[in-house]
Amino acid sequence: MECSACGFINPQGMKFCGQCGAQLEGREYGERRNTTVMFVDLSGYTRLSETIDAEEVKEILDTIFSVVSESVQRYKGSVNKLIGDCAMCLFGFPTAVENHPEKALLSLRLIYETIEEIFRFSPHAIKLHTGVNTGMVIVEQIGIGKTSEYTIMGDTVNLASRLQCLAHPGEILVGFETWRRTKGLFNFDEIGAIDVKGKKEPVRTFRFTGLKEKRGKIRGIKGVEPPMIGRQEELAELSEAVRSYCHKRRDRTILITGEPGIGKTRLYEELKKGTKDVRFFEGRALPYEAEPFYPLIMILNRLIEQKGEEVFSHLFPDGKVGLLPIHPFIKLILTGEIPSGLKSTPPDKLKLQKFFILEVILRKISAVENTVFVFEDMHWADEETMEFIEYLMGSVKSDSGLFLILLARPPVKDERFLRFFRSVRDQETTKFLRLRPLNYDEFKSLIGKLLEIEQLPEEFKRGLIYDKSEGNPFFCEELVKILIENGVLVKVGDNWRVNGDVKVFPELPSTIEEVVLSLVDKLDPDEKRFLRSASIIGKTFFKEGVERILDLDDAGEVLTALIKLRFIRLTENSFLDFKEYEFAHGLLYEAIHRSLLKKHRKILHRKFAEWLEELVARFPGRVTLVSLSEHFESAEEYKKAFAYNEQAADRYRDNYANLEAIKRYEKALQQIGEIRDPSFAERLPGLHLSLGVVYSRLSEYKPALDSLDKAFSLAKKDRDKCLILLETGSTYEKMSDYSQAYYYYSLADSLAPDNSVEKLRVLKNKAWLYYQEGNLSEFKRALDACRSLFDTVDFADDKDRLKLLARVENFFGTYYGELGHLSKCLEHYTHSLGIYEQLDDLAGKSSVYNNIGTTLQKDGKLSEGLEAMVRSLEIDKNTGDYLGYAISLHNVGEHYIFLNRLDKAEEYYDQYFQISKKVKSLLMDGYALSGLGELHRMQKEKRKAREAYDRSIKIFDKLGSEGMKRTTEARLADFFIENGKMEEGFKILEANYPYARKNDIFDLLIDLNVGYAKYYLMKYREDQDKRLLDKGESHLKNIAGLLTEKGEDVFARLKMSKLDLRYKMEVGDEQSVEASRVNFQAILDRIVGGITDETDRKSFLSREEIRSLSGG
Repeated sequence: MECSACGFINPQGMKFCGQCGAQLEGREYGERRNTTVMFVDLSGYTRLSETIDAEEVKEILDTIFSVVSESVQRYKGSVNKLIGDCAMCLFGFPTAVENHPEKALLSLRLIYETIEEIFRFSPHAIKLHTGVNTGMVIVEQIGIGKTSEYTIMGDTVNLASRLQCLAHPGEILVGFETWRRTKGLFNFDEIGAIDVKGKKEPVRTFRFTGLKEKRGKIRGIKGVEPPMIGRQEELAELSEAVRSYCHKRRDRTILITGEPGIGKTRLYEELKKGTKDVRFFEGRALPYEAEPFYPLIMILNRLIEQKGEEVFSHLFPDGKVGLLPIHPFIKLILTGEIPSGLKSTPPDKLKLQKFFILEVILRKISAVENTVFVFEDMHWADEETMEFIEYLMGSVKSDSGLFLILLARPPVKDERFLRFFRSVRDQETTKFLRLRPLNYDEFKSLIGKLLEIEQLPEEFKRGLIYDKSEGNPFFCEELVKILIENGVLVKVGDNWRVNGDVKVFPELPSTIEEVVLSLVDKLDPDEKRFLRSASIIGKTFFKEGVERILDLDDAGEVLTALIKLRFIRLTENSFLDFKEYEFAHGLLYEAIHRSLLKKHRKILHRKFAEWLEELVARFPGRVTLVSLSEHFESAEEYKKAFAYNEQAADRYRDNYANLEAIKRYEKALQQIGEIRDPSFAERLPGLHLSLGVVYSRLSEYKPALDSLDKAFSLAKKDRDKCLILLETGSTYEKMSDYSQAYYYYSLADSLAPDNSVEKLRVLKNKAWLYYQEGNLSEFKRALDACRSLFDTVDFADDKDRLKLLARVENFFGTYYGELGHLSKCLEHYTHSLGIYEQLDDLAGKSSVYNNIGTTLQKDGKLSEGLEAMVRSLEIDKNTGDYLGYAISLHNVGEHYIFLNRLDKAEEYYDQYFQISKKVKSLLMDGYALSGLGELHRMQKEKRKAREAYDRSIKIFDKLGSEGMKRTTEARLADFFIENGKMEEGFKILEANYPYARKNDIFDLLIDLNVGYAKYYLMKYREDQDKRLLDKGESHLKNIAGLLTEKGEDVFARLKMSKLDLRYKMEVGDEQSVEASRVNFQAILDRIVGGITDETDRKSFLSREEIRSLSGG
């Protein structure tokens, strides 16, 4: 057993510490209490002692101290100690009382009046001067057994003593907090801010002058908490929602909010109690650095407890969810550890796959039986849990609907939770319930339900309980408990009655904290120690953990007693092999935990952390790293706290739990500051680098760059500096600041050793930067350099080599695609695909299938290209990669626009915008809106088309995606020209043509030249000026030149042949028209030959311009 006085570890069974002799058994830990402290001192004591006999002085002091003691006790205070001629008095400790500042001043009023009366005819001028202050104090036990006493320390005590010294004879000076809490009852003169010894700033001080003639209103409480009453309407709505869900199987969410203690959990419990044939799974978010995904972990563990370890094998007999293996992901979710088979998956894709797996599991459970998933205390939820719930609510509709109940306090200042709250509340599938306080009729019903009280006086119920509780059910219940324990309410037969005059009832605590502490004060010492130790663990705790903290073999009897007293209760959950208990209310836990002294918390946290460490060996991966870190930090063992915290941070980073990773990295930086070990400074560059990486992911570029700058300034090794510079360049690239990106990539290049992996990564990053800038020649040069390095770099892991090689081959395919060399493009894509297949990299395969699909389409193999894109789409859908899924939906949508299957195209775009809530990719929205503009254009929806184009251009402009912005502007120009706004279209063409020529962008050059040719043809029809046709034909020649150089794109050839035929039909002879028609028909036949679906073929041939030109 550990001595709370000196920390010495004593053998079991000892009653006194072998090191310092302090009592072990039954010794109390110190506390923090909100208390009013009063110093009452005899004025002129020294002069009085010099002028009269010592015995007479003693008699005067005995009289004064007797008056002080009686008056203080009358108002529920206590005399803590006598120091010479001064008495130190406390109100609010050792027993919590209501309005202790008021009672202190009332006792002083009585003391002063009594002393004045007693010494009215004394020959000596007997005066008192007093200082009073209210606030938090530290209480500690000193001594052993009968000789023990409490010592009170803290700034509150010091200031009360200083005020006593400053007071003149007959004066009572009070501090600000005492004045604030009693100004409605007493009169004061403010004497201003005065300098007080020991205080840096002047202190506002007030002189007490007496009672007010008319008592002002003093609020009894500001916090709240209840059981269920008066919620029949809400309960009926919930019950009906569950019945409707069971019948229709549609997704449904109920969001229940209300202040602490208002009855959210009780309402849910009533629903659960009254609902048959429905299974409820509950997950709870935890306060104070909650473990990411903890509510979902609770739900999965509950599922395993109910249905056994093989539950997932039964749900997924082939061991897969879609194409993903189920068991590695279950391990990942439950332990946070990434299995070896998943470590090569990029963190963002791994996160989406995890979300996908969880959604399928929840829907599978719901499909098997009627199920409700309940998430409690969502105001404490971590980022990943909130993001997952938003992900579920943005899900594609499913026959196996989900029913969610979310319980949360209303958002106040937490911006993250506020955004989540609004997002959930505003969903069409959400029912929002805001619980209100009870009205007086409901309160009376609650009193009757609690105690079957029928004859309580009305003024008692309303004035002393309801008004004080402000309609909060929990507080009402706690007040009634105190009345019973104080003998105010007594049971006579079957009825409860008031014992005595209601005006002289025992004082009732005015805050929930005082209610809680007044109840705790009445417990046995062992019960109090159990609760205080349990509060170290949290709102939920485990008997075995408390036993370890208390050095007890078995605390079962104490636990049973506390359950009977309704301080704690057994939950339906468990932690490892241990049953889980919880405090009966969150505010009970908070009040007890706050009362513990920091130095004692330190001892208790260390004991619990050591117990958790022992569990790590028994249950690998099941004890949360955050818990270990937090408890060791609270124990001020910073090296261990840092080690576990750093592991947690890296795990969150790898799992894409970005906000949680930032918290942990920032915490790690704070912990290094506490360690003060020079060797730990070597870890700083890596921490700042990791922090920069995560901030960059979140597009928080300023803190990202600040972190990376700090990392670079601290780095000593060239390799570390190289990695930091690479990440800095990548961040600038995301910001579309390509000059800065190039600058940092070049610096990284200068530090990267020759023939190293770092050198290869620098080149790869530079290559993609050149592509984004539209600099295809440098793009190709960098890719060639990458390829040559592969033979010389010594890779530690062959998988790393293959992944980099596959990426570079994919880039080569992109390069040749931009040039229009489709055969070479497909050659590289095929090579990249082969590598990804060798690695069994689903994400890589999906990306290449999508690229192959769009390339095959340009080659005239539309159905084959569609097949490849659908393969990409199915992989993404079955691995939960909804960003890739969204890209494929957009590409397939554009495919069907080209085929004139506008109904199918609309279906795919509807799906895209349905899941865009999950994807949250502004870049992809830009692509999709550009495609949607083309769809609306084909549908003759001009206003919608214009809006879609404008929104797309605005997004690309915001993101700095210059190429796609200009591609969409070319579409808008074509749209304007077709619809008579020719000059507006021409201006757009003129603004974009120099950029396209400078950067030699094939597709954009084709589109712009087509636009010019259309413009001049339509102007010719208006003006009949042959020079306009000459200009238009010059642009047709430009297109022909591009096709001669890069002539494999069938889409570009179709655009060219259609325009050429129109020009020939306008002014050419019959022979040239026929030749042009034959060319057009040949291209048309090639495209039609690549369409295997009969419906698609017929729809394509029904396009208006195809029919008019082909004579169909």
